[in-house]
Amino acid sequence: FIPFALIGAAEILVNPCMLCYCYIAAPPKVRSLAQAVNLFFQGSVSNAFTATVTRYFFPNDFDSGHLEYFYFANVICALVGVLMYHYLTKWPTATPAEASDKEFGTPKSDCGASATTTDAETVTPSATSQ
Repeated sequence: FIPFALIGAAEILVNPCMLCYCYIAAPPKVRSLAQAVNLFFQGSVSNAFTATVTRYFFPNDFDSGHLEYFYFANVICALVGVLMYHYLTKWPTATPAEASDKEFGTPKSDCGASATTTDAETVTPSATSQ
């Protein structure tokens, strides 16, 4: 019970961050496609990968098998994925404050706080002190 609860808590904390980053990093015209691809990879590709790695590296007998090969294969694939990600994206520079979708007139959002004010409604402190 406890391992499943920890995995559930981890997914609750990680998945919204991944969705937010995917939304911010994608250009406005392909944001829905980027979200769909992100959800596809989160939901099915990771399970297919685990099933494949388990088939080839998970021992049938824990006494004579080498379970560490299973973990090494996961670490190597994760490192290859991170390196590919950094090579392909070259660190996107969009920040939540720059994530304004001007085509549809939506206000800037920081993927968590409520975006209730637009740029025209925002009052700077220097303007109120005059």
